[in-house]
Amino acid sequence: VDGPGGRLAEVDRLVITPTWSSILSRGIQVDKLDVTHLQLHIIQDAATSQYAVEQWASSLAVREAQLPDTLPEVKIDRAVLAFAEIENGQYVVNDRFDARVDLRPDPRRPSTFVFQLDPIGVTPREQPTAFGSIDLKAGVVTARLGDFMFDPSTARLLPERLRQWWRNREPQGHVVQLDVLLSPDASGKPTLAAQLRFDDLVK
Repeated sequence: VDGPGGRLAEVDRLVITPTWSSILSRGIQVDKLDVTHLQLHIIQDAATSQYAVEQWASSLAVREAQLPDTLPEVKIDRAVLAFAEIENGQYVVNDRFDARVDLRPDPRRPSTFVFQLDPIGVTPREQPTAFGSIDLKAGVVTARLGDFMFDPSTARLLPERLRQWWRNREPQGHVVQLDVLLSPDASGKPTLAAQLRFDDLVK
């Protein structure tokens, strides 16, 4: 992706731990990845409402033959999700989400990671715990955030259409859950969808 929206990820330190058996067999298979300070850029074009990750997502789907026999465990000591927009060609950060991240292979689905993000330095109600899955074969990412209060700081983490709805309605209340789905449509084009469920909503 060209231009300021082309940012995706930055890593300070990456430690790869291979399985010893794979080294002896002359084929390296990764058992564990330890990442220190990963920054992911969730960037939306203010003019088109399209996310840069939607363009990157087409590269998530990989052929089954390219997948290792066993996916590695991934631990990220500190991850920063920077929610940003491209406005008139400029990169503008709306908010940041700091968390520890664990990714583990899903024993039921060989091509899938399950993950959990735990916020750092805040209470769950300020920035909630999130969990979900990443299917490398299908190119599908799901995430769920739940049990937090909906306020202006939370709104900055949402897609522009939901932020616009919040600006128009100015709701307050308890969010039971927020579901996010990134998946290819019938033509293979990645699409991003989000759904909110409220309790005790006040307009």
